Amino acid sequence: MHLCVIKYAYDNDPIVLSSLISMYSKCGFMNDANLVFDTTSRKDTVSWNAMIVANAYHGSAMKSLKLFFSMTKFGFKPNHLTFSGLLTGFAHSGMVHESWKLFNSMEKDWNVKPTTEHYAIMIDVLGRTGMLAEAYELVKQLPVELPVYTWETLLSCCRVHENFELGEVVALKLSGTRPLDVGMGVLQSNIYAARGMWKDVALERC
Repeated sequence: MHLCVIKYAYDNDPIVLSSLISMYSKCGFMNDANLVFDTTSRKDTVSWNAMIVANAYHGSAMKSLKLFFSMTKFGFKPNHLTFSGLLTGFAHSGMVHESWKLFNSMEKDWNVKPTTEHYAIMIDVLGRTGMLAEAYELVKQLPVELPVYTWETLLSCCRVHENFELGEVVALKLSGTRPLDVGMGVLQSNIYAARGMWKDVALERC
């Protein structure tokens, strides 16, 4: 496909080149993704985002951040995808301080209003690092409805960090959004068991 791009003279199209970056990174060939990006003469926000997201998902949060600074330095304005990629990379690296700083700068500095996805990533950041009370406080302040997978992530974090009291609250909220699947049902019953709530365990496993 890359050869076809060159053969048919699409190697100056920023969207096509961004797709190439994404293709190589998803296949694990980051050196090739970097090469495509570095040799792209017509970079735009899409190509910068492709590289930021690629590095974020491969655990290179600091490189994503450096790309972000370079992107803005060259006059390109970040958008929702830019911040999703950066926050995801920070989540995987446990960079709580950097996540909060970036999240708070979205609307203040770049006029990009956080979406449900950005809130969900922030809750994931806090949950992964054991800051469950802070995560739940953020949930209560949200102006948007969280997707179910965010509640599932928070419930899993409660189990991992043994915060069974909050886990019960989250489980009740989750069960109110839809019937729990088998995995979430077992997780909820384990939380009840850890608190000695055997009647609830029996009901959950029926």
